[in-house]
Amino acid sequence: QAWTHGLPITWHPNTNTNTTNTRNTTTANSNRNSTHITTNRPTTRHTNLPTYPFQHKRYWLQTPTDGRATDRRDAAEDGFWKAVENDDLSALTATLGLDDGGALSAVLPALSSWHRDRVARSATDSWRYKVTWRSVTEPDPVRLSGTWLLVAPEGHTEAAELTARTAEVLERHGARVVRLDVAPGPDGAAAAGKLGEQAVGEWEGTLSFLALDETPTERPALTNGTVGTLSLIQALADEAAPGPLWTVTRGAVGTAENDPPAAPAQAQVWALGRVAAVEDPDRWGGLVDLPAAPDERDLTRLVTALSGAAAEDQVAIRGAGLLARRVTPSPPSSVPVRRSWAPRGTVLVTGGTRGMGAHTARQLAGLGAAHLLLTTDTALDAGERSALEAEFTAAGARVTVAVCDIADHADLAALLASVPADEPLTAVVHAAGELTATALADLDPAGLERALRVKTLGAAHLDALLGDAELDAFVLFSSIAGVWGSGSQAGYAAASAYTDALAARRRARGRPATSVAWGPWDDPGTGLEEEAAEAERRAGLRRRGLNLIPAERAVGALIDALARDETTLVVADVDWERFAPAFTAVRDSSLFGEIPAAVAALSTDGPGDDAAATASERLVGTLSELSAADRERALTDLVRAEAAVVLGHSEGDAVDADRPLKDLGFDSLAAVTLRNRLGAAAGLRLPATLVFNHPTSTAVAAFLYAELFPEEPAVSLDAELDRLHELVTDGVVADDAVVRDQVAGRLRRLLETLTGDVPAGARSETEERLASASDDDIFSFIDNELGQ
Repeated sequence: QAWTHGLPITWHPNTNTNTTNTRNTTTANSNRNSTHITTNRPTTRHTNLPTYPFQHKRYWLQTPTDGRATDRRDAAEDGFWKAVENDDLSALTATLGLDDGGALSAVLPALSSWHRDRVARSATDSWRYKVTWRSVTEPDPVRLSGTWLLVAPEGHTEAAELTARTAEVLERHGARVVRLDVAPGPDGAAAAGKLGEQAVGEWEGTLSFLALDETPTERPALTNGTVGTLSLIQALADEAAPGPLWTVTRGAVGTAENDPPAAPAQAQVWALGRVAAVEDPDRWGGLVDLPAAPDERDLTRLVTALSGAAAEDQVAIRGAGLLARRVTPSPPSSVPVRRSWAPRGTVLVTGGTRGMGAHTARQLAGLGAAHLLLTTDTALDAGERSALEAEFTAAGARVTVAVCDIADHADLAALLASVPADEPLTAVVHAAGELTATALADLDPAGLERALRVKTLGAAHLDALLGDAELDAFVLFSSIAGVWGSGSQAGYAAASAYTDALAARRRARGRPATSVAWGPWDDPGTGLEEEAAEAERRAGLRRRGLNLIPAERAVGALIDALARDETTLVVADVDWERFAPAFTAVRDSSLFGEIPAAVAALSTDGPGDDAAATASERLVGTLSELSAADRERALTDLVRAEAAVVLGHSEGDAVDADRPLKDLGFDSLAAVTLRNRLGAAAGLRLPATLVFNHPTSTAVAAFLYAELFPEEPAVSLDAELDRLHELVTDGVVADDAVVRDQVAGRLRRLLETLTGDVPAGARSETEERLASASDDDIFSFIDNELGQ
């Protein structure tokens, strides 16, 4: 039910496709979409919105008046399923027209449970996605231009050899190559220092081989390659390098069951790159994973990727050719059930006393786990421990809470050794992790290690210590941040990508492993102290198209994945109509090109040619009857009104025309939504960066003015006088008597010219003197006028 102004409105899916006209909509192959996708969609009606200056408000849903049915389910059918869902025997009996409901009393509870389960399962099934790889048609041989900077880890023999071979191939394809060897270091300062010595303005692009150095730093969770790549990203931004950064890895990703990741540590670099594409899209190029022993043909394919001819930025090069990364739906019907899994014996849940770990532990207790071993990084007080033990005892499970640093090998080994022999360890759920929000530009190695330490080292130690143990399940929790990148979450994304890769490598060794990349859970226990902050977090996620997953249904999806013995899975409730346009607002991506809902959302980001021309003519016609100043005011009001709608305000007055939209709460989703609404209103195909390049409503209106009236100045005389008024009344002018007198004299002369008291062609004595003055005389005059 959608509650609108207090009225319950029930929406039903249209199950009868014969009652609604349909049309085939084919999305052409483009940079966003790698395949042709055909979908059947109902023919839609366009409803005219109220014209802007006289915006009437309507608070009630309007009933269609064209007589067409919108739903063929009748009231009786609705009543039947409502009675079933509510387990209401009397209502069901009345709906079916029976005198006695005795025959139904036995079956109704089972039917009600089945119906509720099917409704919930249908929604949960739609949350399932997986990462796949698709062959890319290789274009004709390509040529590169300009200078390419090849950055290699100093002292790394294999990387040095590969860099040299790549340089030769790039030069044969037209590029000039400059090589930069960077010494490893815990803080990455070497990359920044050496980069500053280069001629940044001459670079066409940068190709980094730093990720190949997997040597651990003094911070065990970090490798030289991860720290070096972070440093390089930051250094290129600091030097304002114009060309894109591409990063080479080897074995960071697995493209099939027989091609598992060989280097999970390098998967961290892929996650850093995906976050860089979100945070700094213009400077990021892409990611290329090479085979273990790349040959000449493989390096030629690398050139193809760098050239942009393949229109892909996440590529694996294998014997089959260029493979592009995709996120695709993974319905349960595509993966058979292989076993019936239920917890038994001892189940270890890391981070099991709070957040996702606690929710999981509670559900496992309800499913029959005999003994739950929960880890925490800090000791619980007596009250918390007592409440926790009482809760699990009531659920029929014994609980042990252990303070353990799972990132410490010895500490974790001691914990595993403490598991009682009569309740052996049968399953592991590694839910612990450190979620911090830091932009790449502000992330230092220490902060990156904090984000990686618990998740990556904990997973690595569990894998090593339990390598030969007979387990029913080995579960790792990761995040969608590692799958497609999320702003300000580079560390958590890198940790998540590592666990996904580790699970695939472990599975390839014949050991159980399941890594689930979760979307956000509906978890009020996130540590946020104020309800307002929690409400804002939830609202922000919804604006971005990410709905919160109820914890019990999330664990249900996990149990289902274990029953299907899946290795990696993405579980997220994504509103693609919101998320896809926001994700591609400032950078095209084909990552979601096989998700029909995402394709549909991306195919409607601007008006069609005919509709655009009509809207533009109508708006220009209306504005043409106004003066230039009134046009600007009308366009500014239009922008403010549309911005208010996007932000959820009822009046355009809530949006300050001269305040940056970002300060008003605009994020990438809001920016692309405003772009789309203004584009539809003006009949223009506006750039995705509209709000970023024109940060205020006034600035956006000026841009629209220039687009609609290209022959006229974008800034009117009236606007200039307003600006002059602000300058004159500014405190600096009003408080300085000398400046005030000078400004007053200038304005008097301007007024004399405007009113005709001074002949239009006449020049003042001062102007006559300046006309024949030397440069030195002019400088002296200016100094005197300024009181200097």
